[in-house]
Amino acid sequence: MDVHKLVAKKRRVPGLRLFKLDTKTGMVTDLGLDRCLVDIEPGCVYRQALNRKNFVKILLREGIISVTPKDKTDEQSK
Repeated sequence: MDVHKLVAKKRRVPGLRLFKLDTKTGMVTDLGLDRCLVDIEPGCVYRQALNRKNFVKILLREGIISVTPKDKTDEQSK
């Protein structure tokens, strides 16, 4: 018997797409516009955003992901 449990309820904002970030692999997936029910996978973060770039900005603002600066000395020695 497959039992579903309500984890969260979010209002769909017209024009925004649903994105998923797999924290284990770092892969971003676009789930589309018309998703009513989503199977929540462990280790994934779900947010609504206009596009992929906006989704990354939201994750940076929330502190879910971070940016590590490149070391300029490695680039100059090549």
